[in-house]
Amino acid sequence: MACRLCLAEVPLCKSHIIPEICFAPMYDDRHRFIAVSDVKKQIVKEGQKGWWEKMLCAACEARLNRYEKHVRRMFTDPLLAPLADKRVYVFPKVEYRLLKLFILSVLWRASVSTLPAYRHVSLGPHEEPMRELILADADVAPETYGCVIWALFDGDRHFVDMMTEPSYDKQDGRRCYRFIMRGFVFMIYVGSRTIDDATSRLFVGRQPEVRAYHINWDVFPFLRQVMGEVAAMP
Repeated sequence: MACRLCLAEVPLCKSHIIPEICFAPMYDDRHRFIAVSDVKKQIVKEGQKGWWEKMLCAACEARLNRYEKHVRRMFTDPLLAPLADKRVYVFPKVEYRLLKLFILSVLWRASVSTLPAYRHVSLGPHEEPMRELILADADVAPETYGCVIWALFDGDRHFVDMMTEPSYDKQDGRRCYRFIMRGFVFMIYVGSRTIDDATSRLFVGRQPEVRAYHINWDVFPFLRQVMGEVAAMP
């Protein structure tokens, strides 16, 4: 089979779409997590080792792993909020270019994946340009597939032990994909229409340091719906 990134006909590795480190807070003592795959039908399954499939060759897996190794400190280091209002968190050790490539690699892998968990992600005509950006190890501009990162909280607690299937919404005529990874909501805007200034000024890369913005989980209607349906399950 061909590697989905470099297109070479070579043996494929087990490739995670979302890094396994993002599943770690949800594992039990037997290294399992509970996956609610369909809240309406009340389908609950045990999962292990995150969500993966054979997708990439060893060389391309190593390429994406370099992004993940760099970005993992964002998921493991204590949140640093040096600004007076304490609503903004900065990550001085995280390089924008590698973070942006990490974000695009997760979105692209979700789009080409055949796993049911990623059925709501479909990049269509953006899939090939995004593949080329990743393969070129490109320096991607902040407004190209712009991303806002929210630090997800439940009251005063950083809400790291929650994950949902990626989903999307429409904002300003553009599709916005939503990924929850270890206490952060990554909102990635795909399309050619201009995003309003209030949103675009929050795009990662617009500030000298990488930033995430404090938000409580119940501000998001899609999370309120998921949590309400899960709570109603017997």
